[in-house]
Amino acid sequence: MDFEQQVSDAWASADRENPAPTIEFFEHLLDTGPTDAARLFELASAYDWAAREADAIPLYERAIAAGLDANRDRQARIQYGSSLRNVGRHTDAVAVLEEAHRRYPDSVAVDCFLTLALAGADRPAAAAITAFRAAIHDGDSDLDEYRQALTRYTADLA
Repeated sequence: MDFEQQVSDAWASADRENPAPTIEFFEHLLDTGPTDAARLFELASAYDWAAREADAIPLYERAIAAGLDANRDRQARIQYGSSLRNVGRHTDAVAVLEEAHRRYPDSVAVDCFLTLALAGADRPAAAAITAFRAAIHDGDSDLDEYRQALTRYTADLA
């Protein structure tokens, strides 16, 4: 079975009530294969998913440094920033998520997590701007008639 199928199957069977088997699977996957960015990312994700952010953070750092494909890179930066925020490293979380926004400016998920990090860093105006930006670009048809006005108002907040 190929790597991507193994990963998909492991996440499909993951049980939040009993995270140990999922973590063990991804630890084994890393230990028995090449130490590549994707394997590091998947193990970091497993730790993060199990609320073991402190264990996930260095793995996210290694995975990002090793070079991930665009999809995993975006996910890693979001999850890394979120983990930093969850352990109280708000300034670091903002820096990671602002870089993610520069790389993936159309990602609503990046903006949502950046909003949380900015709020945690006691930057409410920046959080509001980021939240509005995410909403404006989300494509919700209910916003269509207000999109231009909200875009101007958001620019005024900055």
